[in-house]
Amino acid sequence: MTEPITGVQHALAAGPYRAVVTEAGASLRELAHRDRPLILSHGADEPAPAAYGQLLIPWPNRVDRGRYAYGGREHRLAITEPGRDCAIHGLVRTAP
Repeated sequence: MTEPITGVQHALAAGPYRAVVTEAGASLRELAHRDRPLILSHGADEPAPAAYGQLLIPWPNRVDRGRYAYGGREHRLAITEPGRDCAIHGLVRTAP
């Protein structure tokens, strides 16, 4: 059996709450209270739609042309959304 695209699934429970956090990006894939979903979830073998539940660290938006200045220096990021020529939603979305 192959691992899902979101990696190992970590099921957590406390009282009436249940959650599933993925290995890929430590995304919150499921959250329920008394089996009632509290967030929009997705399958373990599906990418998170619209970055649902993903940690958008260290930035939550797009960096134009993947360039920014900090501390008097210019830095460059990988272009992760080529259609818009930008880096999108941080560095950890798919990192284990």
